Amino acid sequence: MCQPHVSGFVAKRRLGLRVPAILVPSCTIRASVLDTEGTESDLDVDVTDEDESVVSEANRKNKTLDVVVTHLTADFDTLAAAVGLAKLRGNGTKVVLPGGENPSVKRFLALHKQMFPITPLKAIKKERIHWVGVVDTQRTERVGDTAKEWLEMAPGGVTVYDHHAAECNVSNPKLEVVLEDVGAVTTMIVERLRDANVILTDSEATLMALAIHADTGSLTYENTTPRDAEALAYLLGQGADMRTISEFLMQVLTPLQRKYLAAGLDVLERIVVKGITLGKVVLDAEAFVQGMSAVTTDLLELSGCDLVVLCMCNKYKKNRDVLQGSVIARARARTQNVDFHSVFAKLGGGGHPKAAAVSLRGSRDEILGLLDVIMAEVIEKLPEPKVARDIMSPDVKTCGKDTTLREAKEIMVTHNISGLAIVDDDGKLLGVVTSGDVFILETMGESEALDRPLKGAYRTQVISVGIDTPANEIENIMVEQQVGRLPVIEEESGRVVGMITRSDILRLRHLA
Repeated sequence: MCQPHVSGFVAKRRLGLRVPAILVPSCTIRASVLDTEGTESDLDVDVTDEDESVVSEANRKNKTLDVVVTHLTADFDTLAAAVGLAKLRGNGTKVVLPGGENPSVKRFLALHKQMFPITPLKAIKKERIHWVGVVDTQRTERVGDTAKEWLEMAPGGVTVYDHHAAECNVSNPKLEVVLEDVGAVTTMIVERLRDANVILTDSEATLMALAIHADTGSLTYENTTPRDAEALAYLLGQGADMRTISEFLMQVLTPLQRKYLAAGLDVLERIVVKGITLGKVVLDAEAFVQGMSAVTTDLLELSGCDLVVLCMCNKYKKNRDVLQGSVIARARARTQNVDFHSVFAKLGGGGHPKAAAVSLRGSRDEILGLLDVIMAEVIEKLPEPKVARDIMSPDVKTCGKDTTLREAKEIMVTHNISGLAIVDDDGKLLGVVTSGDVFILETMGESEALDRPLKGAYRTQVISVGIDTPANEIENIMVEQQVGRLPVIEEESGRVVGMITRSDILRLRHLA
């Protein structure tokens, strides 16, 4: 096992211009890849005459090659980090996507590929490889068999840049692992480019900014750090184009994806445990369907679940008698203690704590059995939910129905609270009166009403919660019913035992 450490590597500034590629005829290579959505699919790799001529010229002159590889089914973060690391390394370093790209990246590269030093896997001769960089993964199974061989035999060593906590299984005597706690691995590379005074093109800055936006949810995911925001600001200053970023951040579902989204909503099974709603979806297809991660994200949003785990079963192309199950999981940012990555990594998958995938193979029963194991482990790791008794203020201020509004106002002012529970002689809830009720009477010129008893002046239609009501349910009640306080009632006696306000919910979110 390798031990991560922070690299002291600082690249020399590289000057020079890259001549845009000329459109030339291309040939197509068929390859088999295992993507990060947990599926194995056919990949069409376009090898242009220009690509082959660049590498062939280097080979003819017996020059060594430095290569940076992405993970399979490249997303924006791994692609941008690879492009940045290649520029940082210099000396004609090539970027290789060993197993294709996700649909959004594929669409982006259809227009911008010629702006970056991307070379097809099949155009690289392994005997010329000197050094290999790996970005956004530490696992060899996520770069494919060919790239794995490069890692093992690279005489100049291997440098891995990642931001996922994982066990590195790269084997090379000159291995260096750079692991840092940031929202996007691109952030790590941008910082090094900035510190080395490397000037970026507008296209490079745009790709890197797009990557940080994509991997941090435009700085909204909980794994986002100030470093990610600073890197984004730097890239804007380097010429990142916001119109392009906005265009490619949007994931528009294809008709086939929309079909499976509708099917997923129909068959979604809801499981409520520990105050959390999990959605389980099992779908079947004849062949691999690209972009199911986007479908899973939409299922999460449209279903209202806190977590969604989707399993897409289709025939395995290498053995039609075997099925492969692509298991994709997503969780809302507010859901705490969810770590899909650690669960999926045991099965050869991975990703982020709240967005991960794994590929399973076997019979349908075997795949669904493993799916149940995954769900059980996810549920086991969920924290016991906070309930009303954990967050309420037990020293609730109450008064009787014969108390005057003026007296109620004095109690609220003295204790700096905005509402009082009205209870009977047994402590059972009758209603509430708020500082807003008093204010309305005073502004309407009915100050004499303040000396009347509360009887008949307080609100009797009061929403309350029990002492064991989960905190997330309480939050939903406040949002949907537009109430700022909720009395907590002991079910057996009906007595008021506490009060929960918006501030209590904000404290739970660490915002107050």
